[in-house]
Amino acid sequence: MIEFELIASRACVHCGQTIEVKLKQIENVSTNTTPWIMFHTQLFELSTLECCSVNELPTHIRMNSGEQVNDTGKLKIGSEEVPVITDAINTFAFTRTYQEQVELEQQFSKQNKLWEREKDEFFQKTYTYFSVHFEQIIDEMDHQEVLDILRTFEDTCMQRDPSRPRRFVYKGKNERKLITKWIKKEIKSLAQEESEEFKKYLFFLIVDYFVQLKLIPQIHYLKWEAQKFEKMLGESLLTYLLVSFPLTSYFLFLKDEALLSLTNKGRLQKELRQLLEKTQKELATTSSNNVRMQQTIESQRRVIVDLELKNEKLRIQNSHLEELLDETGDERIIARQSQKIKELKGIIDAMQEEMKMLHSQIPPETTKQEDNEVVNETTKYREQTESKDFSLLAGKTVAIFGDIQGYETNEDKFGCTVLSCESLKNPNAVGILRDSDILVVLTQRISHSCMWSIKEYANQQNLPVVYSRHTNLEIILEQVLEVLE
Repeated sequence: MIEFELIASRACVHCGQTIEVKLKQIENVSTNTTPWIMFHTQLFELSTLECCSVNELPTHIRMNSGEQVNDTGKLKIGSEEVPVITDAINTFAFTRTYQEQVELEQQFSKQNKLWEREKDEFFQKTYTYFSVHFEQIIDEMDHQEVLDILRTFEDTCMQRDPSRPRRFVYKGKNERKLITKWIKKEIKSLAQEESEEFKKYLFFLIVDYFVQLKLIPQIHYLKWEAQKFEKMLGESLLTYLLVSFPLTSYFLFLKDEALLSLTNKGRLQKELRQLLEKTQKELATTSSNNVRMQQTIESQRRVIVDLELKNEKLRIQNSHLEELLDETGDERIIARQSQKIKELKGIIDAMQEEMKMLHSQIPPETTKQEDNEVVNETTKYREQTESKDFSLLAGKTVAIFGDIQGYETNEDKFGCTVLSCESLKNPNAVGILRDSDILVVLTQRISHSCMWSIKEYANQQNLPVVYSRHTNLEIILEQVLEVLE
């Protein structure tokens, strides 16, 4: 609750002097202290002021700021902003009876309890909506409101030197469209450059400020000024706040009246219900998506933890086997344990690949310099090997592992059969290995674990292996010829 002091005043009709008095806030509601005035959700006892032997009620109030103010800083007692609570006959424009105010105080108490229960969930859902629709909200907001936010950010977060001129300045009506566009572009760029804390700070300045200082106090005045609010926040954000703000059944009419005013009075009630239903469905969908996303994240975290534990366990086993190898001299035991170590290394490499996929780690791309080097080497290589004799490949089967360009099987041109496979995970990979006389590994197009497995198979079967950085079929076969020669 905001604490402040109110000063009431009136001008004496006899001497013209202005008399002032500090108003006392009401702690215990009693008819003995009426009349009252209500200002910003709080009740104050309205005392008479004496001057020239005349006691009369004050006519205006102002907030006590410790400075001298003119008439523009005063509010008229009995106006819509400062209603009077009294049972006596009076000439004030806006009044309430004592019984009406007592009933409202009871309803305000229920509303406050509801708000305390649901405000955390309300702000959490509103922040999700605010983050998703941030740019649309800024586009719809009044440019002066956005400028005030930027100035507040400049004074609080950017630590501006008082001697330096402001960065965010509105230059006048003649440049209104240009400056408005620049202001909104500035706040969008700041939201992208700064951290998530900056967007939360903007949420506090825009939404939290509006709810605490505008939306909640207006409940006590039994009116939500939707048209005025729309200018501040824009239609989308205001509609969301009005629909999702928790209200007791007693104050639900505020939401209906505000939404009717916001959607123009000529629309049918059916359209309003459709809008409410659509918004509620969107809220339910967003909440459901958030829950599923949290579940997915937790599941991935558990999988990563399990894989890390298994990985560590396998590393310990690997280390233990290496120690056993050092202690024994039996060649058969050494060979058998070496094979186990190789298998364990393969499992570890596969699990590390799976962990990288879960962490969504993108493998580093080949730099432009490396690509240029490969192109230059390829050109140079072609110039040196324009006339190659492919007769050595006649009747042989060449298996290429990795994605290749210009792939074709042309026995008339090369005299051999070419089989292509992207990786060992393909269903036909085992068959290609068995049917091949020569194995080719494209080092830039295949994983290290697959490369290691192909090398092990080639050693066991005494097959030649060619490692190539190229992806052109003719250049690859020329490299195969060099190995065979």
